[in-house]
Amino acid sequence: MENRRLFQMLRSLPQPAPLFGFAVIAICWISLGYFLSVERDRTIAAALQDGTRLTQLLEENATRLIKGVDRTLLLLRSAYEKHPEQFDLQALVKDSSAVSDVTTEIALISSNGYLTAKTGYHGPPIYVGDVEHFQFRADAKSDQIYISKPFVLRTTGARTILISRRLHKPDGSFGGIIAASIAPELIEGFYQSLSLPPQNNIILRGLDGAIRSSFGLVRQYADTDRIPRDLTDALVQSPTGYFWLTGPVDAVKRLIFYRTFTGYSLVVTHGVTEDNILSGYRYHQRIYIAVVGVLTILIVIAIMFSIRRQTSLEQSNFRFGAALENMTHGLSMFDVNKRLVVCNQHYADMYRIPPELTVRGTPQVEIIRHRVLSGILKGENSQSALTRKLADLSPESFKNSNRIEELADGRLIRITRKPMKGGGWVATHEDVTEQQRSESKIAFMAHNDGLTNLSNRVAFLSKLEEAATRQRQDHEPFSVLLLDLDRFKIINDCFGHPVGDAALKKLADRLCSCIRENDTVARLGGDEFAIIQIGEANQREAAEALARRITEVVSTPFDFEGRELTIGTSIGIAVAPEHGSDPDTLLKMADLALYRAKAEGRNRFCFFTQEMGEATIARHSLETDLRQAIARNELELHYLPIIDTSTGRVSGAEALVRWRHPRMGLMFPATFIPLAEETGLITQIGDWVLQTACVDAATWPATTKVTVNLSPVQVRNSDLLATVTRALSGSGLQAERLELEITEAALIDNEVHCATLLRQFKGLGVTIALDDFGTGYSSLSQLTNFPIDRIKIDRSFTKNFTRSADCAAIISATMRLAYSLSIATTAEGVETRQQYRLLKWAGVSSVQGYLFSLPCRVSEIDFGASYGDQAMDTAA
Repeated sequence: MENRRLFQMLRSLPQPAPLFGFAVIAICWISLGYFLSVERDRTIAAALQDGTRLTQLLEENATRLIKGVDRTLLLLRSAYEKHPEQFDLQALVKDSSAVSDVTTEIALISSNGYLTAKTGYHGPPIYVGDVEHFQFRADAKSDQIYISKPFVLRTTGARTILISRRLHKPDGSFGGIIAASIAPELIEGFYQSLSLPPQNNIILRGLDGAIRSSFGLVRQYADTDRIPRDLTDALVQSPTGYFWLTGPVDAVKRLIFYRTFTGYSLVVTHGVTEDNILSGYRYHQRIYIAVVGVLTILIVIAIMFSIRRQTSLEQSNFRFGAALENMTHGLSMFDVNKRLVVCNQHYADMYRIPPELTVRGTPQVEIIRHRVLSGILKGENSQSALTRKLADLSPESFKNSNRIEELADGRLIRITRKPMKGGGWVATHEDVTEQQRSESKIAFMAHNDGLTNLSNRVAFLSKLEEAATRQRQDHEPFSVLLLDLDRFKIINDCFGHPVGDAALKKLADRLCSCIRENDTVARLGGDEFAIIQIGEANQREAAEALARRITEVVSTPFDFEGRELTIGTSIGIAVAPEHGSDPDTLLKMADLALYRAKAEGRNRFCFFTQEMGEATIARHSLETDLRQAIARNELELHYLPIIDTSTGRVSGAEALVRWRHPRMGLMFPATFIPLAEETGLITQIGDWVLQTACVDAATWPATTKVTVNLSPVQVRNSDLLATVTRALSGSGLQAERLELEITEAALIDNEVHCATLLRQFKGLGVTIALDDFGTGYSSLSQLTNFPIDRIKIDRSFTKNFTRSADCAAIISATMRLAYSLSIATTAEGVETRQQYRLLKWAGVSSVQGYLFSLPCRVSEIDFGASYGDQAMDTAA
């Protein structure tokens, strides 16, 4: 489309109006270029003229100054050579009106190099025979004037330029020099009075290359130790002139004017930056370009407007044709006489209409005839079918209509007709086959589970609402069964989710085989399923029979690629109207029954009972009380001392939380900690226990430690490390005196997270104890995979240590393993002296139990108590 449009515009360019406009633009820019070129040459010519005059002025000013000083020197030399013995420099300078007013000092230096007289100086003679201007005069035979480089006077320390003449003895030999000092500031002051731009420069230098005075950015374009090569080349060509030079440091292009002095070995240069020269020209250049640019834009706009007017009709036709052919739908337009006005290729392809039937003026009846007799449409393609089709083409049928017609190949075409003003109609033909299939699929997915094709939660709740409505209206009973798979997580963890998904599909088939056609089975999510069983004579017995079938069918092993997988299920059942008819209430009851089935050992079913509801109420009440207890500080910490077996002294204490309930008294952790873990309150309780224990332990003897138990829920919390750090810093307790106790179950839940977390604790200096060692199934691997400092032998082994050979063997093996891994050990539940002695003999590092102390408040711990063998015997 864009290429065609561009082609149309290019085709319109040779017209008179566009050609004239482009000619005017060309003339404007050519004229501007010529004018700017002339203007630039004029500007540079003016700069050359001004620069040459200024350079001449600089040369004349310096020459006038030097000549004035030289006249003074010649007068003084004449007086000295006439009567050298009567020569009084101070008197002559004071009385002489011929002395130049720019000289600062005049000096007389004898032929032997001593300063014998100097204006303003009355000291002894000073040797200056080593200075450059004296050596020059002593060696030179000519009488030319000498102008020195700037130097510092030995008498006054002032910076000066010395102008000198040679003195002659009566026999014509070298008799010394007479010299006058000029301050360089006098010359440079003149430069400053010219008010030149800051990037310009002026340099007065000798032909020996040394600079006598300067102004501006001198070092930016020239070496100060010799005449620059560009200036040397220019002097060869002419004693005065100019050249362009780009500064080697600032990269600024300058026009350098130079002029040599007549009678003196001096040259003056004046540098003017190109920007200063052309600033006015460039300002006018921008204005002229802007004016011509605006004029060009106006002309181009006029040209474009002319081209647009010339091509508008062709573009409109082109757009219509392009839109027609690029429509995703077929389009046909018929006039009031039912003759074809226009159609696109998509319409012809859709019904396989030959080209001769797509020309303007084709009767609609001919197109319909082709569609029927060619078998494009679904159904009969006989002459009688054509007659019936044509009979349907009444004027009323072509008003506003929208229908879907099925073709013989299965395609679905939506035909939308709309009337036009003046008669006739326009119709669009859209292939909606995929759309209809997608809508059907979306409708299916909205109410079905994507993995098992069972009803999903939305469909299940809708079916449940329908069953409840029928029960209220027609008294039709029904049951709700909630299923939760047992040990399904192990399949995912061990064999991967693809195997787990395959098991869920097979399980869905088994569940469908257990129900009738009018029952509903749904997957609520994950490994949760639900069933609605309706219309049984004895609904409770029918629900029980269904639950037994499901339990049996689900527990039958699955075979996956040679693997035999076994899954169980727990089922909770609620029956309507026995347990009510409200859908939400029935679901809650079935969920409570499911919870009871899991608690009673899994792979079984339970009906809802009133006691379950009461237990839920009691649990909710306990949860409310626990939340208030945390807010009211009703929790307490008791401590169970830990005894070092090597010293018999208290080496630390384990923090144990208690709840002093306002009605039920002191409650132990087993009563409320599981509820706290389930509701998430364990995080608040755990933080409080950790902070309180650290504050208490900070007041204990420096050699004692405090042990704090961590719940698996706390371990999963990403803020646990920060909580421990805050507790240590807030209490001032050293990290080495804190021991965190973690269970095997917490490690199994998330090994990677736990390993990282425990290493971070170790980095702080905190020690780690593994609780309930030996009761899990992966204890040995945990000792190597995790940074464990201490093993806590479970009280079940300690209790039967003296009565069971198996327990004794387990403890013995544990001690050997701990010794080989350099891990300390603590035995829990020590209640008899015999257990204590045997455990100590077995090498247990420390013990704790009721033999030594009951859990007590922090103020009741006796850190000075001794529990050695002698003390234990005495206590006995």
